Parts: sequence; structure tokens; C-alpha cells
Amino acid sequence: MARARLLLVEDDASLAELLQFNFRREDFEVVHTPDGEEALLLAKER
Repeated sequence: MARARLLLVEDDASLAELLQFNFRREDFEVVHTPDGEEALLLAKER
């Protein structure tokens, strides 16, 4: 079964690191960006 992909948009680096760690422990593929505009581009690409 394919891993679920999650787009994490968070500009606080410490919080983003913590969230990524926890999501990956739950077997999510995490794509992170601190920027909303970049997040929209990433979402359209995938």
C-alpha cells in the first residue's frame, strides 16, 4: 500500500521539525514548505 502524502505548511522551523517527525513515525510521506505560495505550487505539481 502506498504511503499517504502530507503537505506541511509551517513557517516555525522548530514546530515544523516536530510535526514532520511525528507524521513520519505514523508512516506519512511529508513534504514541507514554510511558504504558502510555494505550497500552492507544490500541491498543483502533485
